[in-house]
Amino acid sequence: MVAERTSVRIRQTPTLEELIEQFPRSRFTVADIKVGNKWLAITIDNKTLEADSMILKTRGNPKIGATTLLYERACEIMVILSRIMGKPINYKFITGNPSMVAWALDDQRGKRVFDWDYIETEGSYVMCLKRFEP
Repeated sequence: MVAERTSVRIRQTPTLEELIEQFPRSRFTVADIKVGNKWLAITIDNKTLEADSMILKTRGNPKIGATTLLYERACEIMVILSRIMGKPINYKFITGNPSMVAWALDDQRGKRVFDWDYIETEGSYVMCLKRFEP
């Protein structure tokens, strides 16, 4: 059996007070994750501790299940950050991309990974929310 190869770069996690001092802008990227030809960045607002993410296709070989692997890692990172900071992190997932909407609402993929606290659909868009408690 071959081990999954993922690339995760987690930026050093300072305390909440250090975040506010070190990052005058309100949003910053806390992790970059790459699997196959997909890349995901997690961004957090340092004042409200609201998080979101962006996923892109990059050069390289596609990997079956890469989206789920990326978001599993993202979920793990937000759990850890919430514990380190001692504060809840509110993650918001919004998309109008039909394949990502299907992924988010699928019981074996998005719903399994995040166990969404709230889901709202409007037209072709979906918004899912997850609160990570310390």
